[in-house]
Amino acid sequence: SSGTGALTDQAEGEFKSEKIYDDERVEEIQAIPADYVHRSCDTIISAAGAAGDIRSYIVMPPLIYGRGTGPFHRTSVQIPALIRSALKLKQACHYGKGLPWWNGVHVQDLTNLYLILLDDALSANPVAPHGAEGFYFCATDSYFWKQLAQEIGSRLHAQGAIPTADVRAFKDDEIVDALGTWGGFAYGSNSRSKANKAYKLGWKPEHGDEKNGLFESIIPEYLAVLEEGKDKAPIVHFDE
Repeated sequence: SSGTGALTDQAEGEFKSEKIYDDERVEEIQAIPADYVHRSCDTIISAAGAAGDIRSYIVMPPLIYGRGTGPFHRTSVQIPALIRSALKLKQACHYGKGLPWWNGVHVQDLTNLYLILLDDALSANPVAPHGAEGFYFCATDSYFWKQLAQEIGSRLHAQGAIPTADVRAFKDDEIVDALGTWGGFAYGSNSRSKANKAYKLGWKPEHGDEKNGLFESIIPEYLAVLEEGKDKAPIVHFDE
């Protein structure tokens, strides 16, 4: 498992990029420098797969939303951090101007894609691309960061959790405490991708822009934040 953090730019909240990566154009993914986010591990795995040493499949999810059903960690990273910061600052905030675009995927839809790939790999006649071609995107939702802040603000305000639905940019001295040391990367960049291979394998996500999408997960994740502790520090992946 990798992530579309590998596709991010240095927008710092300032602009929307028109660049959209496509998992059927693997040469664009492979052109990302090996020392960039996720790429040091992805490059090794992909090369081993291309050499025939292993059968490799690299799934690259965007922002993951929704509550998991397993016995351990049941929430992801970005939405809970933004909710906690809104509760602490009494207002939903975004990084910089909040103009860059990202994608999302529901945790259950992501799980279903892993199961499809696993079933294919264990079948007598696997058909899923692997090795050098084995990169899989799974984006079902699209949003820009200020839009997400606005949705968090309006929904938490409607719950009586914060005193205003208005949003603002994080102040410089708020960013690390709210988002961790990767604020500009994880909350101020563009990272846009298009899933093609998964659909061709029969993937049928049940969530997305058209129904039960990312914004609908805000209140369930708000309730999870209350359960886990609203003062919990933001999660930062050290390889990023």
